[in-house]
Amino acid sequence: MFNLLLKTTQLKRSKTAFWLLLGCVTLQCTAHAPPAQHTDGKIALQALNSFTIVEEKAKKTKQTGMSKYAEKLPLTYNKTNLATFTLPHISQQLTIALEQQLTLLKRRKQNFTQNFDNLSLTLTDLETTIELLLLWQQTFPQGLEEHLNAYQLKGKDGKGNVKFTGYFTPEIKVSKEKIAPYIHPIYAYPDDWEGELPTRQEIDGEDALKGMGLEIAYTQHLEDIYYMQLQGSGLVKYRNGKNAYMGFAGSNKHPYSSIGKHIKNNEAIRLKNISMEGIKNYFKHNPDKIEPVLFTNPSYVFFEESNKKPIGAGHVPLTEDYSIAVDTRHLPLGSCLLAALPVVDEQGEFLHHEYKFVMAQDVGGAIRGNGHVDVYCGVGEEGQRKASALHHYGQLWLLLPKPSNEIGPVFSDGAWAEK
Repeated sequence: MFNLLLKTTQLKRSKTAFWLLLGCVTLQCTAHAPPAQHTDGKIALQALNSFTIVEEKAKKTKQTGMSKYAEKLPLTYNKTNLATFTLPHISQQLTIALEQQLTLLKRRKQNFTQNFDNLSLTLTDLETTIELLLLWQQTFPQGLEEHLNAYQLKGKDGKGNVKFTGYFTPEIKVSKEKIAPYIHPIYAYPDDWEGELPTRQEIDGEDALKGMGLEIAYTQHLEDIYYMQLQGSGLVKYRNGKNAYMGFAGSNKHPYSSIGKHIKNNEAIRLKNISMEGIKNYFKHNPDKIEPVLFTNPSYVFFEESNKKPIGAGHVPLTEDYSIAVDTRHLPLGSCLLAALPVVDEQGEFLHHEYKFVMAQDVGGAIRGNGHVDVYCGVGEEGQRKASALHHYGQLWLLLPKPSNEIGPVFSDGAWAEK
């Protein structure tokens, strides 16, 4: 009996030791082993001796909307069959944007040929594209592929990935007269200036335009003018209760230099949040840094006052979510494009792409090449929220009429007719 009890006790101790040992190994391996070693949340016993202890931390990969596995595109503008797309509905808001685009084109009187690498086009081509789209207003443009060709932009990476950022119309408090604290002038374009226009430092730091009668209004903060220039327009609110829009009237033609990059590369400035709000907050607590930082960007934008909606460089009102700013060396103002537009949530997290027609109606100093466009996001705080969230990738196709030997039937007055 005693021997039986002794054997039973030894067996229990052995089992206890085994499970304690297994538990320790399991905990250690669960913490450090690669996920591939797990099976339904458990670890196979036969694999215990084969674990390599590696220190790993789980990282959440931020989705940018970029197509990483796309093939290289051979040309700058690559012909694509529109029949492969599910084209978006031509809404009332888009119709307004299309009509504004026609107005923009009619103001450009010369119908000369424009060459963009492997593509040539005329103003008539751009007008025809818009007129065709207007035939399908309030409907889905079925059969549009019979009349238009789509040319995908190569993008900066050569794989068709185009960066989409957002811009908006800020609201700024101003005074018509120079009275403290409204001391910083908003300037109109100096038409009578001869030679090279002055830099930002010469204008705002050395009063190069003082006394020429170009002052439209005055703001409290120099950085407010800078950000209005960066966005290309602004809604100004006068002290007497009057509101007006400031639209783009021209630039000094000096090269654009990002103050965000300057701050990031300057070890003397410790700022992690290099966003508009982050930089404004930094200026608020370091007012002596405002001019030195702003003057690193010599580019300067001039304005004109208007009672209309925000006006872009094409001198037509911008349409929220449809107007885009482009580099006119690669895309002409007045062009219509199909975009695979990145859609993001309120936190700026990428969700998916959606097809949308967009209009090239504006320019921007930070928009360079055919791999970056700026989407107009609206006015005030809501516009700023939308613009701040958009820093993602999609694709773009320039839309142009088919040559006469490729063209199909024309849709007119609700019926198809051969042309």
